[in-house]
Amino acid sequence: MRLFNSLTGKKEEFEPIGDVVTIYACGPTVYGAPHIGNARASFVADLLRRSLVFLGYDVKFVSNFTDIDDKMINAAGERGITVQELADEMSDIAKRSFAALRINEPDVRPYATEYIDEMFVMLKELLDKGFLYEIEGDGLYFRIDMFEEYGKLSKQNLDELNVGERIEENSGKENPRDFVVWKYKKEGEPAWTDGEGVIKEGRPGWHIECSAMIKGILGDTIDIHMGGMDLKFPHHECEIAQSECAHGKPLANFWVHNGFINMSGEKMSKSLGNIKSVIDLIKVYDPLDIRYFLMSVHYRSPLDFNDQNIKQAIQSRARIQNLWDRLCEFEDFGEIQIEESIFENFETKFELSLSDDLNLSEALGEYFEFLKIVNKFLDDGSLSKESVDSAKEVILGLEDVLGILRTEKIELSIEQKDLFDKRVIARENKDYEESDRLRDELLALGVQVLDSAEGSTYRVIV
Repeated sequence: MRLFNSLTGKKEEFEPIGDVVTIYACGPTVYGAPHIGNARASFVADLLRRSLVFLGYDVKFVSNFTDIDDKMINAAGERGITVQELADEMSDIAKRSFAALRINEPDVRPYATEYIDEMFVMLKELLDKGFLYEIEGDGLYFRIDMFEEYGKLSKQNLDELNVGERIEENSGKENPRDFVVWKYKKEGEPAWTDGEGVIKEGRPGWHIECSAMIKGILGDTIDIHMGGMDLKFPHHECEIAQSECAHGKPLANFWVHNGFINMSGEKMSKSLGNIKSVIDLIKVYDPLDIRYFLMSVHYRSPLDFNDQNIKQAIQSRARIQNLWDRLCEFEDFGEIQIEESIFENFETKFELSLSDDLNLSEALGEYFEFLKIVNKFLDDGSLSKESVDSAKEVILGLEDVLGILRTEKIELSIEQKDLFDKRVIARENKDYEESDRLRDELLALGVQVLDSAEGSTYRVIV
């Protein structure tokens, strides 16, 4: 497999360090429901994991939830709940949101606050080596001037860098671009202590969290580090500085970053009011259509969520679903055989595309060529059962990577059916508040409700 390495700026042949490929992907900060941009980052990470397994690698994949930072504290304060309560609620929503899109859970899903002890170890190592200094009453800061390679990932000149997002201005800094690794305790905020008095009571800075989780779960150097393009600077740059200064080894051999999602040509932002949560989107669209949309362009390219693109995704996925349904329903078996070479050529081309920096757009192009061939055989009729079964086997094999088909109908449980029937009645009675409440309750149970002029239907999505 060849992957584009953000660190070198080119595609490189991927060779794992050991027998198991180690991957870490920065997960969302769980202060709110995940939006479609969070979903793309998680989708791409899971896609790489799926693809590596499909190609024969063993993989250990770790992706975190950040459950302590300024956004968590502010959001919890606004709602009058604890940070822990907010983290529990929003991480559950995140897991359900990603599951609806068939984004698999990682092998390990750490929460930042579970690795405070590992953070203390790293902080003490950095202190001992002189990489940290204290601003009295504020916290501990990292001296970026001591790390000559700072900026090597984002390819920025230190003399030209502006203070980036989540790097706070502070007149006490030795260098304006120095970043906080440990924030001293403030009234009403969660805080931790090392019990030895070396690190004063406080909470972690954003960057130290991922460095400590990687070290604690995967070791000093991992094969692949992933995240959205926006994390290159400052977050990933700061991770590199901390980890490599503490351990004297590279943090990751490959850095893989996905492109942004825009909304109808505009960047998602609170000021524009165009941030779309996954939960809200799957009230409108089939989650598998959203999943197809996420794979419709190369992972490093920008992706625009607009009516035309989502319509195209719906139509494209429907063509693949229709082929599967035709194969499952086909009964006019005869003697006509599909040449084995057709299956083999398709699988080879699909794997080659996938191995070329996850070129799923090209792989899907091969899929549609295969679809045309199989549909033509079905149109001609009298296809052999052996060929039908072979076509189904090939398609199911690709589902290990794509995950875009409903291969069997799942019936509602008694509880789900009862809620659905109650919602039908509420909607008929124009009790829209109760109808919306029941719709959301069903969604939490993995059932998407679809309303139309003809009535309501359902789809089991997880």
